[in-house]
This record gives sequence, C-alpha cells and structure tokens, in this order.
Amino acid sequence: MQRFVDLFAAFVVRFRWPIVIGVMLITFYFTYLLRYVTLPQEVADIAPKGHPYVELNHYMEKVFRTGALIEVALEVKQGDVFNLETIAKINRIGKQLYLMPQTIPGQVISIASRSRVKDTLTSYDEYGYPMVSIKGYHVLAERVINASDTATRETQMHDFKRKCLGNPAVYGRLISWDRKATVILITFFNEREFKEIFKRVNQIIEKEKDGKHNFYVAGRIYEMGYLHKYMGYMVYIFGAALAVTVLLLFAAFGTWRGIFIPLWAGYVAVAWGLGSEYLLGMKMDIMTIIVPFMIMAMEVSHCVQIISRFYEEYDKWGDNQKAAEETLKGLTIPSVASIVTDGAGFATLFFIPFALLQQMATSACFGVLRIFFTTTVFIHAFVAIIPPPTKKEMARIHGRDRIFKGIMAKVAHLSFSPKPRVAVLGVSFAMVLLTIVGTTYVVVGDLQEGSPLFWADSEYNIADKFVNQRFFGTSTYNVYIQGEKEKVEGPLTEPAVTKQVAALVAHLEDRPEVSGSLGYTDVLKAYNKAQHDADPRFFFLPKQRGMTYEYLLKFIEGGGPEDSQPYFEMDFGEGNIQFYVRDHKASTIHSIIDDTNEWIQKNHDGKAPAKLVQAGGVLGVFSAIMETIKKSQIESLWQISIVVLLFVLLTFRSIMAGLIVMVVLALGTLITFATMGFGEIGLFIYTVPVASLGMGLGVDYTLYIISRMLEEKRAGKSIEEMHHETLTNAGKAVFFTAMAIAMGVFVLLWSAIRFQAILGGMLAVVLTANMLGSIILLPALIHWWKPKFIYGNR
Repeated sequence: MQRFVDLFAAFVVRFRWPIVIGVMLITFYFTYLLRYVTLPQEVADIAPKGHPYVELNHYMEKVFRTGALIEVALEVKQGDVFNLETIAKINRIGKQLYLMPQTIPGQVISIASRSRVKDTLTSYDEYGYPMVSIKGYHVLAERVINASDTATRETQMHDFKRKCLGNPAVYGRLISWDRKATVILITFFNEREFKEIFKRVNQIIEKEKDGKHNFYVAGRIYEMGYLHKYMGYMVYIFGAALAVTVLLLFAAFGTWRGIFIPLWAGYVAVAWGLGSEYLLGMKMDIMTIIVPFMIMAMEVSHCVQIISRFYEEYDKWGDNQKAAEETLKGLTIPSVASIVTDGAGFATLFFIPFALLQQMATSACFGVLRIFFTTTVFIHAFVAIIPPPTKKEMARIHGRDRIFKGIMAKVAHLSFSPKPRVAVLGVSFAMVLLTIVGTTYVVVGDLQEGSPLFWADSEYNIADKFVNQRFFGTSTYNVYIQGEKEKVEGPLTEPAVTKQVAALVAHLEDRPEVSGSLGYTDVLKAYNKAQHDADPRFFFLPKQRGMTYEYLLKFIEGGGPEDSQPYFEMDFGEGNIQFYVRDHKASTIHSIIDDTNEWIQKNHDGKAPAKLVQAGGVLGVFSAIMETIKKSQIESLWQISIVVLLFVLLTFRSIMAGLIVMVVLALGTLITFATMGFGEIGLFIYTVPVASLGMGLGVDYTLYIISRMLEEKRAGKSIEEMHHETLTNAGKAVFFTAMAIAMGVFVLLWSAIRFQAILGGMLAVVLTANMLGSIILLPALIHWWKPKFIYGNR
C-alpha cells in the first residue's frame, strides 16, 4: 500500500502543471454556468414514500379535492366585522380569489363569498307544504353592499348579522367569538404553483390594506412562499460563513497561503458542484441549498490538514515540491478513509424514504466525490507550483506554532499523565450518564406550535397563531368514510352510518385542540332544521334513509357538485370528514390519532355498511413522517456505524482501533441527542441527518490522530514522544479542521429559516464534541487500554 502511495504522490507532483491548468479551465467554465443556477422552485416533498397515511391522503386529494388550504383572516381595529367596509372587502377579496386558476371551484369559503356555506329558509306554499329556499351568504352580503339607501342597508345588515350569528357553521368558525375578525378559507388544487399563488394573494391583500384592518394569512402554500422569500437571503449567510472562515484561517496560519488555498479549493468544489448539477438538471431544494455550505466547509477543513502538514514538511526539507510530495504521502491514507466515511454519512440518507433527504444525499455524495479529487490531487499539485514560503512566512508560522503547540502540549498532558487521564475518563463517564438522561427527553416530531420552518416570532408564525386561536386550525386532519357499496346502494345515507360519523365528529370536537370540522352530517342537521320551520329543536340527523337521501340531493341541487365534492361522492358511496386542528405538535398528533383509533375500535360494531379510515391531511402526513423517522433514525445510525467500523478496520487492521473510535463517536452521538432532549428540539425530518453526518464527519478527526501516531511509531519515537508529537502537530490541525466545518455551519444560526439554524447549530455541537473526543478522550483510551496496534510489544 505504501509503495502505491509513494508512486501516486510522485505522479501528482511531477504532473502538477497539467493538473492545475486542467482544473482552472474547468473551474472557469463552471463559474460561467453559475449565472443559470436558481433558488428552489418547487415545494419540498416531505411525505415518506409508500406510507399508508400518505397514500390515503393522495387518494383523498384526488377524490374529494382536499387540496392545499390557506386562511386569510381580517381583523377590525374598532367595532366588529358587521360594517359595510369590512363586508365589501371580504366580498371583493373572495371574488378575486375565486378567479385564480389555481383555486378549486366552490372552495372559497367566507361570510361574503360564493361557497357551500348556505342560509336555509323555510316557507309554505299555498297548500301548506313546507318549501326550503337556499341562499349563499354572498347573496345576503351583496344585499348589504348594494343597498340603495342607508335605511335599507341598515335593515339588510341587521338581517345579515342575525343570520350569521344564528348559524353554528358561521359564528365561531368563520366569525370569531368576539366578532372582531372573520376569515376566508381558500383551497387550491395543489401546492406546485406556490410562488404564483403567494404573489397573487399578496397583491390582492395589498390593495385592500388600510388603517382600519389587519390581515393575517396562514397555510402550507403561504409557508412555502415565505420559505422561498427567505431563501433569497442565503447569499448573506454564505457571505458570513466565508468571513468566519477567513478569520479562522488567519488565526490558524496568518499567511496568504494558509488563507487563499483553502478558500480557493472550497470555491473550486462549490463551483464544480453547482455548475455540474445545473448541466445534469439537478434542482436545489430547501435541504440541498445547505450542501454548498457543507462542501465548502469540508473542503476547507481538509485543506487545513494539508497546509499544516505542508509547512511541517517544508520546515524539514526546505523544498516546495518535496514538501508537497511528502505531505501527500503522509495524508493519502487518512484523507481517503476520512473522505469515504464523509460520503458514507451522507449515503445513509438514501435509505430513509424521504425524497427531500434522498436529494440531499445525492447532491452531497456528488460533492464528496469532488472533494476526493481536490483533496487528494488538485491541492497538492497547486501547492507544488506556487512560490515556496519565505523566511518571513515561516517565521509567522513558527510564532503561531509556539502558541498553539503550547496549548496542545497541555491538552496532551491531560490524556497521557495517569492522574489527569483518570479525570478525563471519569468526566467522560459522567457525560455518558448525563447524556443518556438527556436522550430520554428526545421527542420524535415537532415541539413548536406553528410552522417548524420559522422562528416563533416570525411574520408567518404570528399570522398562524392568530388564525389558529380565532378560527379553524390550519392543520387539517381527514378521516375517510369507506362505504361498503357491495352491501348496499349509497351506504352514506344509511342511518347507522350517519349516526356513527356524527358521533365521531362530536367526540373529536370535544377536544380542545380541534377547532371545528366539515362533514356531510352537519349538512343533514341543517336541512332537517330548515325543513321544520328553522326550529332549532330539529337540529339533528334525519332518522329515515329516504330523508337523508333527499336532503343530500337538495344540497347538490342548491350548489352543484362543486359544493358537495369535499363531503362525498355523487353515488354516496364514500365520504370525507375534515377536522381543523390548532397545531401539529408531536403530542397533538399522537393524541388525536390514538384517540380516533381507540374510538373506532370501540364503536365500530360491523353493523354500519361503512368503515372509518384514518389518517389524511396535514396530521396524517406528519404522523407518517414521525413513524418513518422513528424507524429510520436507528437504521441509519447502525448503517453509518458499520461503515465507519469497517473502514477503520481496513485502514488500521485492528479490531481494537475500531472499538476505540466507536466509543469516541458514540459519546458524540449521545451528546447530540442529549442536546436535542434538553434543548426541546424535536427529531424531525430536518434534524434526522445530524447524527449520521456527525459520525461520518467526526470520524475524520480520529483517523488523522491515529494515523499520525502510527507514523510517529514507525519513525521510532517513544510512546511519550509519539503522543506529544501527534497532539501538538496533528492535534492542532484537527482542532482547526473541525472548527472550519463547525463554524461554517454555525453561522446558519442567524438564518430566518429555523430548521436550517437548528441543523447548523446541531452539526456544530456534534462536530465540536467529536473533535474534543479525538484530541482528549481518544488518546486517553489508547494509553489506558494500550492496544497492540499502537503499543506493539512495549
């Protein structure tokens, strides 16, 4: 192996000019292509493939047009919503929303819009038979708006207000209990055109803004719109990461070579990545947009090792090309092993059934391939062609070395001397116990009310909180009514079915998290009441199948299939109950779905020719995500652990080396989950990659430390000399290597996008933990266990 490494190093240095010129030409071309790279253009697909809840949700979207909901709330600053100006605004906004091509016909619901919310009035013909007349609330609102004089308008407004407040489907649902706010519910066909919808809805609202009203808009599409807006600020975050990296490199080297080469290598890796992904038609999304940060940080970190070793070798040989060749000889094996394990950390994401994470894995693994070339070939060739260090440059390096080596010598003392080493092991053991306690607090799912994408005080989450407190929740939960059509025609009209559906609705609406529901049993109660001279005592389900059938037909005739489609199919064979929930926290989702399951098992006796099946809507999809994460997180940790263990065994040919490395990485992983537990950070799709990436990237530091120990051992050094030389040289490089990545992703904490900030912060924690484990705990374990691959027969 060493013979091959020597030949490879000699080849790279000999053909340094063709290599560098070729890389420069390719880099210039990819730099030109950067002008065509764009921000994410599509909604992120977070649903796990193949999960029953996800499949059911897709079916219900197709059959019942459950679509994508947004809610536009309007609040008056003085008085209540029953005034001409407010009613007119709602009417105008509703009409414009209805005309949008993305809007599902009949799915603009408000007190002043044409929708399935109806006013029913009973009158009698000349023979004394009751007649039910049905009017949309938009008709009543337009009577107020178009009244010819003040007296007529006051009369119409009084009638409109009386009917709104007397209808349980309106008051408390479309009008807040304090009467100071009202809401428009708009359902779009899908989320794909979220940018156009976000832009158009904003334009409509902007025209209606004045000093008398406040507007609040919430819903998945608006969430994606804000996300795309904030993505535009990523260039500033990238600039901040670059500035932090420059400061770190200045602290480490203080020379133009130590600052310029890592930044240039990072730029080459990023430019090649973005340019080639554009040529391949690969698109960025909310996760892959983070990859350039990570690739640049990883490239810089590897370059820190290379530049540190180069200065060390130049000090020894005094020749630029010889120093570059010796640097490559010394770092080829640990570099290759560490880059492969870096890629393995990302590759494990392929096996988690989320398209979002799989796309991130593809982009990142492609990036690791670029790092493999730049780290093992390009940088060494580039270092060999630039002018050698001057005496002044080397004096600056020596000055910094004295400072950092002095610090690292004290660190080396901690893990080598018996008493401090015992303290290190004792503290590590205490950390294990503490972190195990912390991991018990980890919750799968999100813990924040509102959108997990943004901070609690963000513009979107303020609007989401207002809407959820006053009206229907923005988190939908759908239960599918699966009629047994082979047993009976129109099973949804059977009294046993309507009774069971109404009972489930009543049961779930008793829960404080459920703000309301829409289902066909509410329609039946309203028609039964209207049929009996609007007597509220008759607001109950019809007891005869024939009456149920008749009422549903009247509902279809009164508004057409557009109004009935969200409730049931035209043959009354299957239906949908849509509940509105105030949040989608993990505890809420588990509680509602478990409660529904328990209720169905207890109350479904098999007599009703229909089954109640869950779970669709936002809660169904999020529940599927949580179930998948719970299963996949453990699997991905096993996968990366096996890969890391195998590569350590192959690299050092020692089982003991593998066990020591795994102990260090295991502690880093425990610290990661404990931080999440104590910090109340939910394990969700955006934080799933942290542990695997932490292990994949963190193993680099252990590889560099152990490789340098073996190198010093081959040079005939004593155990103490080997330990001291390793930590004062490789240890210093490992510190700055880890900080290069950790600080690069740490700046994401300033992102307006919460999940990016959490991902960046958590990666910084796990990488720092693994770095400290590599330079303190790893040597302590080696000198405690005295493995043969290091100690030999000593």
